[in-house]
Amino acid sequence: MLGLRKKLSDPHQEGDGSRINSMRLALIFMLCVAPCFGQGVVQLQGGASSFSGNGGGLVIYGPNSETHFSAGVINNHFAYSAAENFMFHDWEIGVGDNQFAITGGQFYLSAPVRGISLTRKRPYACRNDVRIPTARRVAIAGYTGKRCRGDSLYVFAGAVGSVVSSPFFYGIQQAHLGAGLGYKRELTRHFTVGTIQAWTRLKRTSLEEADFKTNHFEIKGQGGWLENNLQLSGNASAAWNHLGMNAGRSTYVFSTQQPGFVIPVSRITVNNFGVFGGYSHFSGSASVFQSNLNTGESLNLGARFGWFQVQASKYNSGKTSSKLLTITEHSMHWSLSQYITRSNGSTSVNFGAGYVSNRFTAQVGYNVLYFPLLPQAQAFQKVLSVTLGFRFKSTSLSATTVVNPQAKNQWQVGGDDYASTPLRMPAIPGASNDARRLPSR
Repeated sequence: MLGLRKKLSDPHQEGDGSRINSMRLALIFMLCVAPCFGQGVVQLQGGASSFSGNGGGLVIYGPNSETHFSAGVINNHFAYSAAENFMFHDWEIGVGDNQFAITGGQFYLSAPVRGISLTRKRPYACRNDVRIPTARRVAIAGYTGKRCRGDSLYVFAGAVGSVVSSPFFYGIQQAHLGAGLGYKRELTRHFTVGTIQAWTRLKRTSLEEADFKTNHFEIKGQGGWLENNLQLSGNASAAWNHLGMNAGRSTYVFSTQQPGFVIPVSRITVNNFGVFGGYSHFSGSASVFQSNLNTGESLNLGARFGWFQVQASKYNSGKTSSKLLTITEHSMHWSLSQYITRSNGSTSVNFGAGYVSNRFTAQVGYNVLYFPLLPQAQAFQKVLSVTLGFRFKSTSLSATTVVNPQAKNQWQVGGDDYASTPLRMPAIPGASNDARRLPSR
């Protein structure tokens, strides 16, 4: 995932310090002085982990808004976030810290924003345009024809920084000023154009895209600069009830920026071709990938009969080849999976089992995994993974084990709860009452 991020040691950060502090005070003031009335629901969450940090947060579902706050420590760094989200007419507005994302074609721009972000989406629709005739507009009984419109607009402005997140909290560090927008316009029901423009102190993004889509075919292309790097891509696909295929080509130019000029350091072009299909109980797919670095092929064949499913897969990349046979059985509460893997002359047999109900969840797996960071003689390790979950009314608790790339077992525990509160929740003047997303009983 590509995003607008800056290293913690950015020397240009100091110049924006006073402006960022002023912005923080203004945001906190806006959150505190809003008129308060009505009761709300509070969601509390928190957890601890040996690898993804410790922290927690809360969400207050107010009369017509949501108030978010979270904080925690990860890799010995403290981070926090505070935000207010609400709807104003057709706009979804976020004030404070939000993860703002713009998607265009095959590219994805992620901007952790400490400021304001606005999103407006209007689905494609046509209406009859009836107006009074004028000297420049001819109308028959006032009817001038159909007017069609459908678009999406994304705007953000404020301090853009590096994101720090875990399953329990979300925060932004080392923010610096930036702004951007994304706009997509459906010219017809089949043809869409779009643009993404974003700016920070050292990185700029300017991407253009076009997409033509019918019931069975789609052709799309995109080009421009993503964080100062030239990007070009194109893709064509076709799909019917039982058969589909796609082909694409993407070019990525990675560069390093020096004062006053840009030096390209690498250029990668990737071609991909694929075909997939299914009929009755059977399905299959095949793909080929080719670049100036390596090539790869994949083949998958599967069958499903009620609660029983089997799939055979083969993957080739250079001189490496892997074969995988997966057998899965599912019932209402129980699941059982077996994996037989053949790779580089060695065979491993793994299994997993799980149980799911309204109150209790358990998953247990025993696998032989490959760890590329270990010495070759120890690259394959036997791993036991366990996940437990419990829910009682509005309270949920979970615990799981995780294996890091060095084959060390690590753990994670967490939980959340919903509770009504007699506190007077903030209400945003003029905001729509349907903005809140209260949890169901």
